[in-house]
Amino acid sequence: MTILACDNPTADEGGGSGSGSGSGTLTVSGTDHELTKLYVDHEGYTTWSNNYKIDLHIYSEAVSYDGNTTSDSDKGSGVVLDMHHPSDSVTTGSYPYSTSDSDNTFSDFSDAFTSPGSYREYFASGTVDITVDGENYTIEGNVTDDNGDTVSFSYSGPITEEF
Repeated sequence: MTILACDNPTADEGGGSGSGSGSGTLTVSGTDHELTKLYVDHEGYTTWSNNYKIDLHIYSEAVSYDGNTTSDSDKGSGVVLDMHHPSDSVTTGSYPYSTSDSDNTFSDFSDAFTSPGSYREYFASGTVDITVDGENYTIEGNVTDDNGDTVSFSYSGPITEEF
């Protein structure tokens, strides 16, 4: 799985707006799908895993997220990373797939989708690499989905909105 992303830390947690869109690609079965938006959802501290859950939503232009609901996923493509961190921030590191929700991992609730309704699969293995440099985030990865297919994606740009 490959993601490239830039963070706009001026976005207010709890629904503040970031500075727009970026560019990226989701590749499934050899077909590329454009990605243009990054949403970061700070879900908070979880007592069952004793860490912070932060979801990264990377979507095409037609898809949006309001902190609770993904809208118009039948009209676009995207990647959702269900991530676990020791603090309430995304930091530089290599994040492997894990079913244990341990620190610095992404979970089996992470998935990718393309439309119209042709593909939606959860991830079964892989690694996401994140580099934080000031306001800019670079996120890259390659994963395998539940069917054994390779999924890669990339995104580079600001946070569209942070919750």
